[in-house]
Amino acid sequence: MVKRDRIKTEAGIIPEDWKTAKVEAIADVKTGPFGSALHAEDYVLEGTPIITVEHLGDEGITRQNLPLVSDDDKKRLQAYVLKQGDIAFSRVGSVDRNAYVTEKEDGWLFSGRILRVRVRDAEVDSRYLGYHFKLEETKQRIRNVAVGQTMPSLNTRIMNSFPVALPPEKKEQEKIAVALSEVEELITCLRQYIRKKQCLRLGTVQKLLSGRYRLPGFTREWETITFEDCFDILSNNTLPRAELNEMSGIAKNIHYGDILIKYPWILDCETASIPFVNEGANINTSVLKDGDILLADTAEDETVGKVLELYNVRNQRIVAGLHTIPCRPKNVEMFVPMWLGYYLNSYYYHDQIVPLITGIKVSAISKGALSETRIAVPEKKEQEQIVDILYSMDLEIEGLQKKLEKYEFIKAGMMDELLTGKVRLV
Repeated sequence: MVKRDRIKTEAGIIPEDWKTAKVEAIADVKTGPFGSALHAEDYVLEGTPIITVEHLGDEGITRQNLPLVSDDDKKRLQAYVLKQGDIAFSRVGSVDRNAYVTEKEDGWLFSGRILRVRVRDAEVDSRYLGYHFKLEETKQRIRNVAVGQTMPSLNTRIMNSFPVALPPEKKEQEKIAVALSEVEELITCLRQYIRKKQCLRLGTVQKLLSGRYRLPGFTREWETITFEDCFDILSNNTLPRAELNEMSGIAKNIHYGDILIKYPWILDCETASIPFVNEGANINTSVLKDGDILLADTAEDETVGKVLELYNVRNQRIVAGLHTIPCRPKNVEMFVPMWLGYYLNSYYYHDQIVPLITGIKVSAISKGALSETRIAVPEKKEQEQIVDILYSMDLEIEGLQKKLEKYEFIKAGMMDELLTGKVRLV
C-alpha cells in the first residue's frame, strides 16, 4: 500500500494520477417505466420481481414485499430488465439511496421510481463504481445536485452529468472492490448469525416463560397473582424531551420512547446511557431502585406495554418519565433479579394486555386495565435458572453486536481510505 500526492477535483480530493469522468462517459442511465406502463393490478402471485425504492437496502437489494409481474409483462418491459453489475438509484426522496445488482437479481425489473446506471466502459469495474456511490462523500454530492424543494429528485440529465473518481487502472479498481466485498461479506454473515441467535432467544423466552416447558428437576405448579396484588404503583413525571440532556442534571430520567426503542428488557443502569433532567426542572416523583419495573403506557402500535427492569442502580438518582408506569414489587423476596423484566415482556403476559389497549392512532394502556392481568411466579430456584439461561443468551448477542459494530467501523474506514485514494492497493 502506497500514498501519493492528492489534488482537489469536482469528484473530491483524489490522487493526482486518478481520473474523473462524468457518468455519461462511462455508463448508460435509464429511468424506470412510467406509471401508465405498469399498474398495481398488473402484479401477479408468481412471476418476475420488480424493485422499487423500498428494496434498496444498505446490504443490497432486499427481498421483502417484492411485487411480481407476468412473463408477458416482462417481455413488454424488456428495456427495464436489470443485469448483474447495474446500480439502482432512488429517483425521488432519498436520492442517495442505491444498491448494486448481483447475480441473484439478474433478470429482475426496476420500477419508475428507480434510476438505473449500467457501466459500458470496459476499463471501469462496476463493483468499484457501486462502492463509490456508497461512499458518504459521494452520497452528499448526490444530495447537493438533486432538484426539488419538498421532494428531492434525480433525472437522467443530472445523473449523466455527475462526476465520479476512478483509479487509473481497472486492476486497482478491482482490488478495491474485492477488499471491500470481503469485509462486507463478513458483516453480512455476522448479521445473519445474530438474527439466528435472536430467533433462538425469542423461542427460548416463549418456551421457558410460558410454564409449559419445565427445566429438569422442577415440577411445582407456578403461582399466579394479579398485577394489583404484585405491585405498588409509583409516581412519574411528564417532562418532554426538551427538558432532558445527555450531559448532566439533577437526576437521570427514563422516557417512554427509550423504553420502546432504545433499551433492552433488563436495563443495566451502571453502563446504560440515560438522559439527565435539566437543572431547575420540577421532578417531585419517586426515586427508582433495583428491581423496579417501568412500563411504557403509550406507543404507535402493540409495543405499548413494553417493560424494562432496573438493574445496578446503586447510588444514582433515577426517575420515571413521560408516559411510563413505574412499579415496585410489594414482596421483593418473591422474585429474583431480572425475572420480571423477562416475564413481563413475554407473549404469555403481553397477550393479556392486547385486548386492553385503547386508542386508534396512538395505542395506550391504563393502570386500571393492568390491575387484573395475572403474573405467573415459579419458585425462586427455577426463576434463577431461567434467568441465567436468558441472560447468558443476551450477553452473547450483545457481544456479537459489538463485534458487528467494530466490523462496520472498519468497513467505513476502509471505504474512506480506498475510495478516495488515501491508501492505494498497487
